[in-house]
Amino acid sequence: MRLTASISLTLILSVTACDRADKPAAGNSFAEIDALIKRRAWPEVVERLEGLRAERATDPQVLLRLATAYSAKDQPAKAIVCLREGIDAHPEAGTLYVPLAQLYIRLAQHPSARQVLESARAHGVGDLQISTALGTCLGQMGDFEAAEREFERALAAGDDERIVHFNQAILLTQKKDHERAIELLEGILQKDPTYGPAKRELARNLILLHPGDRAVVDRALGLCWDAKEQLRDDWYLYEVMGDAWMLVGDFDAAVDSYTEALRLGRSPKSVEDRYRLAKQQQIDRKKKEAPASDPKDVADPKNATGPH
Repeated sequence: MRLTASISLTLILSVTACDRADKPAAGNSFAEIDALIKRRAWPEVVERLEGLRAERATDPQVLLRLATAYSAKDQPAKAIVCLREGIDAHPEAGTLYVPLAQLYIRLAQHPSARQVLESARAHGVGDLQISTALGTCLGQMGDFEAAEREFERALAAGDDERIVHFNQAILLTQKKDHERAIELLEGILQKDPTYGPAKRELARNLILLHPGDRAVVDRALGLCWDAKEQLRDDWYLYEVMGDAWMLVGDFDAAVDSYTEALRLGRSPKSVEDRYRLAKQQQIDRKKKEAPASDPKDVADPKNATGPH
């Protein structure tokens, strides 16, 4: 069986958008709202923030948190409106650009994401804030050389090495340079053994590079299991697990994994195709393993009279 990568570049930030917001002015503490965000109490978060929005319509801190809530509630259009309003009123508010670009990347509107990030740079937002996001966007657009340059700018500016290398590794996966991707991901996990996304992508690259090596595939499955609690709502993880189970011939487990990936990812086409393949393999295996019928129990078709 031949596997192909179906991932897209993903910008993983070490902090939420709200964590990167400027500190609130005196008397404008968001401590209670941020506690609700941490608990993912999105309906209450939206209610509280919409109330604040009525009083402070263009406050970047209100709009940033509200966009985070709408994005989490799978309402990206509302999140985009919030961030656009904030940028239009405060083009110097550097914390708004990357979340807006991330939303466009999520919607596969890469030219819009690129335009937002280039506008941020034109307004003086530095490489520390935008280069990793711009590298991600350019990588998805297929401009790998420009993406690499942005990642280098991010590292030079002091961005989190773990995040930058993670995105570089995904870029290398897209380029089918699995050896270099593995090297970067192994380096991340040496420094931070708890980084679940790196475990997932290391597992993906291992089975893409060595699909016929049972020990390597077993290691990939182990990495997925280690990351499962942390990434329990991540359909990419279940996609990788399904691929690994297919390679070891456990089609029941593969079907279960792809089913979960379809549920969480809202039926991505790549997983639909793999699910169908796994399901057919599962059916074929069960047919082979079914006990043969006793010839005496099989009716002679010459004696069959059919329905009267």
